[in-house]
Formats: sequence, C-alpha cells, structure tokens
Amino acid sequence: MSAQRRKIARRLEKSSSLKRELSEMAVESYGDAMLSAAREKSFPSEMPWVLADALRDDFIPD
Repeated sequence: MSAQRRKIARRLEKSSSLKRELSEMAVESYGDAMLSAAREKSFPSEMPWVLADALRDDFIPD
C-alpha cells in the first residue's frame, strides 16, 4: 500500500484539478467497494476514516 500512496501523492502534486476531485472520487470508490462486499454484513455504509489519514504512508485500516 505504501507504493500506491506515494504514487497518489506524486500525482496530486502534479495535478491541482485532481486534488479538487479527490474527496468525491474517494466517496464514489468507497461506494463501489461497499457494493462489491455486500455479502459482509459488518461492512460500514460510509467511509470510516478520514481521507487525509488514508493517504498517510503509515495508515492501515482496521
């Protein structure tokens, strides 16, 4: 995951328009993931972490 986060950080540095869209993209992606995991009843209906935390290199979701 660290490599992917660094790649995201580099792209965000290069693209101010992507920075503006990131929060919306994160919410949409979480919704897509939630649908994919619909069989698991404990899956939260909303993203359970702050986007800034999820982009940290040391972040590991529970």
